[in-house]
Amino acid sequence: MKSCLSLSALGKEVLEKQTEATKNVAAVLIAAAFEDLMRRMGKSLAGVVGRPELQEVIVALKNADVLKGGQVGIAQSYLKFRNDSLHADWNKVDRSLVQSCIGFIEELLVKHFS
Repeated sequence: MKSCLSLSALGKEVLEKQTEATKNVAAVLIAAAFEDLMRRMGKSLAGVVGRPELQEVIVALKNADVLKGGQVGIAQSYLKFRNDSLHADWNKVDRSLVQSCIGFIEELLVKHFS
């Protein structure tokens, strides 16, 4: 979990600079942290083995009752954010979306790994 936390902290720090370029860098860092967290949670909390599509990991987390209620929809919505960020489709990545993903990551880290 240290890598998720480190990526999230670095993304927050970079995002403090109010430029388009730093928003983009933060988006990549946070998208990577999101994917890393989902995969680690899938492995340790839902028995996911191998490297299935990230959508399948989220479904496994839902079926294992790790992600509940609105968390499932939120996690699924961040799949598009992840794809847009990691494929440098910057016009689809908003600063507020980066910030909300940071909050989601931090909430899950506290709930499941502290």
